[in-house]
Amino acid sequence: MSRSRIRGPGWPVRSALVAALAVVLTGLWAAPASAHAALESSTPRDGAILETSPSEILLRFSEPPDLGISEFDLLDASGGSIELGGPRAPGNGLVVTLPVPDLGDGSYTLGYRVTSTVDGHTTGDALTFGIGQPPGVPASTAPSFRTPSPSPLSVAGRWLLYVGLAMLVSATSSWFLVFRRRPPGLVPVLVVSWIVAAAGAVAVTAAAASAADTTLAAFIGSSTGGAFVRQGLAVLVCGGAVVAAIRHPSARTVAVVGGAAAVALLFHTLGGHAGAARDARWLAVGVQWVHVVAAGVWAGGLGWLVLGARRLDSVTRPDAIRGFSRLAGIALVLVFVTGSLRSIDLLGGFGEIADILATAWGTTLAIKLAVVATLVALGAWNRFRELPGLGTRGERGEGRIVRNVGFEVLLAAGVFGVTGVLAGLPPADEARAVLPAPPPQVVVEGRDFATSVRVRLTVTPARPGPNLFRADVVDFDTGAPIEAERVTLRLALAGSAGLEPIEVALTRDGSTWAASSTGLSIAGLWEGPMLIERSRDSVEVPLEIPIESAPQRVTVTPGTGELPDLTTIELGDGRSVQAYLDPDVPGPGQVHVTAFDADGQELPLTRASLTATPPAGDEVDLDAIRLSPGHFVAAVTLTAGTWGFELDAEPRTGASLSVAYEQEVSG
Repeated sequence: MSRSRIRGPGWPVRSALVAALAVVLTGLWAAPASAHAALESSTPRDGAILETSPSEILLRFSEPPDLGISEFDLLDASGGSIELGGPRAPGNGLVVTLPVPDLGDGSYTLGYRVTSTVDGHTTGDALTFGIGQPPGVPASTAPSFRTPSPSPLSVAGRWLLYVGLAMLVSATSSWFLVFRRRPPGLVPVLVVSWIVAAAGAVAVTAAAASAADTTLAAFIGSSTGGAFVRQGLAVLVCGGAVVAAIRHPSARTVAVVGGAAAVALLFHTLGGHAGAARDARWLAVGVQWVHVVAAGVWAGGLGWLVLGARRLDSVTRPDAIRGFSRLAGIALVLVFVTGSLRSIDLLGGFGEIADILATAWGTTLAIKLAVVATLVALGAWNRFRELPGLGTRGERGEGRIVRNVGFEVLLAAGVFGVTGVLAGLPPADEARAVLPAPPPQVVVEGRDFATSVRVRLTVTPARPGPNLFRADVVDFDTGAPIEAERVTLRLALAGSAGLEPIEVALTRDGSTWAASSTGLSIAGLWEGPMLIERSRDSVEVPLEIPIESAPQRVTVTPGTGELPDLTTIELGDGRSVQAYLDPDVPGPGQVHVTAFDADGQELPLTRASLTATPPAGDEVDLDAIRLSPGHFVAAVTLTAGTWGFELDAEPRTGASLSVAYEQEVSG
């Protein structure tokens, strides 16, 4: 029986080039991962103003951090490093002990870099707090305290791992369902596939150690490194199965190879996004594992078909093509169902599909889906257009199908590259959950009377209390920064003759001028000039800065038993007020209000005034009596209906505090 020769598309070289291009482009494009072991909260919070030095800082993360390969650096306002005590790791938190004696008044920046024990991803960032004053411009932290982007090594390593394991896991299905006998080129393909998978496992581990800024030996010995060691051992077991299949090639030994590769994919899944799921973890792992195995059977089967079809005769080749078509149909259904479930889950639900491009993970997923859609379309063309006429078109039709399959291999290689980037990015739902909203700010511009100087001033958050001022002071005509000796803001609240004006001295910060101040303590329009003093003259630039009241969120916790309803008013700066009526029925009673700082501690007040507005009547002042530093009480005679209450208070530190809320008094 004669063998016919069909030229393949030169797929090994082209596949390598396309995959390398996909790896490089997506790796360079991807934004830094901002999640994984992401900071969810801290005590003190970022931007907090403290009265006294804390003894420790508590950081709470979305995943357990690895204490052994985490680093911290506490900097003062000048950027000098302060020695820290040994950290400890309770649950998902890390506690950093501050030095003794206490820190003095000033602004401090804590830079941190932690690695998740769940998936090995590294997160870095910094938080700033002030003691006895508002935190200033954050001190610069080392580059290592920045969340790294998915590195080319990590993306390439995952690509190699996916390709190698896909070829190994599909060896069994290719034997039984495609060729129905020993696949052509079995031994060299198994050997090369295992070498590729092993190189990928080593590269992924080395990339994770590099991202954690530690040695490979230290990383492997850490809690996080254990997951990578288990993955490496699973790949090593695959190597043993490959050796057995080479020495005694049979359906049984090749089945063992496929099973070992499937187990290796399970260990890889446990160290990925599915393994980090908080709810129904094993369900997420199971769905993801089925997805990657089915994708491996499909994509790896493409490779086996391209390599083997050229070595088959004209009788067995059409049967192999039809066998793979049936196998691909089943695998594609599994890939589609499981991939849809995992993608929707990681996007944050069906409602987030429309915003798929809002995060780096979602955008990368969209790119992957576009490539997969092209791949599926090409496969569908083969299945429904080329395959029905395979027996009548002879060698020409077979050659066209094999060439199309070769192009599918190229696209599958690109999919693996994009998947390598996806695995290194935080899922969309996690990124949105931990990505803080940009702080509110006001930008105002002005010029002097002679139009020689132009100023652009940014005030953040433009709320009563601590604010950060940053000004660009430039030549009106050229836009070049002005060489000034001093820059000072002199502001007064419009229409308030009784309130003293404030003065804010800005200092040079690179090409701009910056300062922090609590002077803007009341909402309203603040007016005044910016005085710019140069060696030869001085100019004034008039400015108007609108300061809005901090937004309030009011929640009511229903009382139980004899306890009254508790009203909580949360301000946008993290502070809050809790209030209740005792009793909350018509008749003589008391209104209680307690102020809390951003860390949930009682906020000491220097004064507090309370007013009440009955359901039918005018506002009345209440006589507020102090019960504790932040707790005041006032007597009130209640009637049935909706009452309005307002609190105006001055904390010992920070901005004035004003809240308004309503409470129902039932008959």
